[in-house]
Amino acid sequence: MQALLESVASALNSDPDLAGLAIAWLAIVIWGAFAVVLAYGSRVQERAAMEHPPRHPLFLDFRGRQKARSKT
Repeated sequence: MQALLESVASALNSDPDLAGLAIAWLAIVIWGAFAVVLAYGSRVQERAAMEHPPRHPLFLDFRGRQKARSKT
């Protein structure tokens, strides 16, 4: 693993174009992950405002758990 990291570091140091592309690629990946997190958070807020949101595997139903806890 150390040898792989050293070879990548050497390649990036010797080729400024490759280093620029690597930085751009990393920035795009980070931006994409941030956009996905924001979109998910926005959708969770939309679903929280719905009276009876449809079931979906990516969105947990916390409202039902709270109702069940309040009955006990």
